[in-house]
Amino acid sequence: MPRRRDESSVWFGAVVRGDHDVGVTLGATSNVGDRAVVATVPELESGFPAVVSIGDNVSVGAGATLRSCTIENNVLVGDGAVVLEGALVQTNAVVLPGSVVPKGALIPSGQKWGGKPAAFVAALSEEEEGAIVAQAEAVAVRAAEAAGAYDPPPGAP
Repeated sequence: MPRRRDESSVWFGAVVRGDHDVGVTLGATSNVGDRAVVATVPELESGFPAVVSIGDNVSVGAGATLRSCTIENNVLVGDGAVVLEGALVQTNAVVLPGSVVPKGALIPSGQKWGGKPAAFVAALSEEEEGAIVAQAEAVAVRAAEAAGAYDPPPGAP
């Protein structure tokens, strides 16, 4: 069952599925972009739980795919990127648009990775790390504005 924390958002056409009796967690001020897919697999080869865990201040780009992986806090997953089963993206990291993070891969904290398969590109500057949080916060503001414009029909939750 998916769980969403304060100021997080799931945008138009995105799919978040916690199938196979495992869960999906979306942290505070995190967002899943248009047409992105967040899904679980029945089990991981490692034996660890096949959950998707998305930390705080994470932006998952439009059309990105996350499958039974862990994304820690303050991470940018670019548009169209794919993060596969058992992968771990640590705090203050960037996965560039269109990249593929293989099964079981580790993206260390403070680094930018890109390509197919993803490989180290550069260390993140303090400015780049701050921009990750700023982007997540800006999306949270847009989400609040969009929610305020929604006028649910009578009797709707």
